[in-house]
Amino acid sequence: MDIPEAEQSFFWVGVGASAGGLDAIQSLCKVLPSNANMVYIIALHLSPKHESKLTELIQRITSLRVQTIVDGIEAKPNVIYITPPKYDVFVVNNTIHLASPDANALAKPSVNTLLKSLAEQKGERSIGVVLSGTGSDGAHGVKVIRASGGCTYAQEPESAAYDGMPNASIDTDCVDFILTPTEIGKHLNDLSSKLPEALRAKIDASETKDRFAELINIVRRQCGVSFKQYKKATLQRRIERRMLANRLND
Repeated sequence: MDIPEAEQSFFWVGVGASAGGLDAIQSLCKVLPSNANMVYIIALHLSPKHESKLTELIQRITSLRVQTIVDGIEAKPNVIYITPPKYDVFVVNNTIHLASPDANALAKPSVNTLLKSLAEQKGERSIGVVLSGTGSDGAHGVKVIRASGGCTYAQEPESAAYDGMPNASIDTDCVDFILTPTEIGKHLNDLSSKLPEALRAKIDASETKDRFAELINIVRRQCGVSFKQYKKATLQRRIERRMLANRLND
């Protein structure tokens, strides 16, 4: 997927949770980086019959701006956007939109709807986070984000008040990192960082570039997967992000 240049300056993080998710979301938001190039969108299953205080609760524990989503709002980095009750949430280009969920939908807002839209609109700059909750909402979303080249997280089941949603996502084999909410927040900071200069020099060295085709051939022979249709720049960006995420320096 080719994302417009103007939209490649920041990542889009979709966070989904349900039962027991408030504590997990608060733990995550407490440690989110204050100056990362990331947009945060939270979809917490809420009763449509009660007014949500989630925006106020999150604002108390973070220096980031926290804002309730209104339909068509233009997203800015370093802001936490909260989905209001009674609505699903999705993105189009750089705007966040609300929609009435299916009347038969059990989960409102739908985490899958949010993550799927991030994958389709943002490709490799989409990030999915599934926290505490019952059921399996979010599992399909992490699969789509992973297929688009994005990065996926699930809360460590033992740290979750309800492990249904994290386990459902983990069972897809499409979760990159299984961490506590606090660890996820800190890890996002690493993911948004720039490559260290020494590592950048290694990657840009002529001998590294010369061996790129050899690496692709090894993957094809060992795994049966061909990357011939991918642009070299796209592959290199994804490799660099995985190196950052896994704290690799070589």
